[in-house]
Amino acid sequence: MSKWSYIANWVIGLSAGLTLLIGGIIAGSAVPSTQPDQPYFLSTVLSAIGWAGIAWAVLTLLRFVHRMWSALPAGAVSPQRAAGFLLIPVFNLYWMVRVFAGFARQANRALEARGETARLPLGLFTIFSESCALTLLGAAVTVAMPFSPAGRAVALATFACAAVSAILAVYVMAVAGDAIVLLEAARESEKAATAR
Repeated sequence: MSKWSYIANWVIGLSAGLTLLIGGIIAGSAVPSTQPDQPYFLSTVLSAIGWAGIAWAVLTLLRFVHRMWSALPAGAVSPQRAAGFLLIPVFNLYWMVRVFAGFARQANRALEARGETARLPLGLFTIFSESCALTLLGAAVTVAMPFSPAGRAVALATFACAAVSAILAVYVMAVAGDAIVLLEAARESEKAATAR
């Protein structure tokens, strides 16, 4: 799958999921007193489809992380570990930084060893992973105290981090996709050279 397919799947899944999830919340809060059960059904259906869209976006990102680490030479972190450890609650806050910034570091080393001039921006990958971690942390705090003034302030900050993360994700996936192509092409040329 090309980098643009990953990006399109991620953007469509996330935007459709969030739109339907917000629609479900709005539908649930607009309960007329004469028909109390009707909006709850619509709210439940919209929210369920919204969560399915968000799950699709997460699975797309996990598949992309697996592909990123598969393109690197064998190292301390396997592609399965890189993607799988992102699913461990709390630990994933640390692991995001290790996976994305670590990929940029290792890809730069591998590209340099092969004589490529392309470099991944390590700072951008680090900012992306940290903004994702802050988004998850903020979402957890917002869920823990949704109606307090502090909870509302954290929710606004979380929304800002999520927006930054979403914008950076597209760029990170595009840049990493270019590096994946270079690394996979180098691996294929090495295989062809050793087969001779």
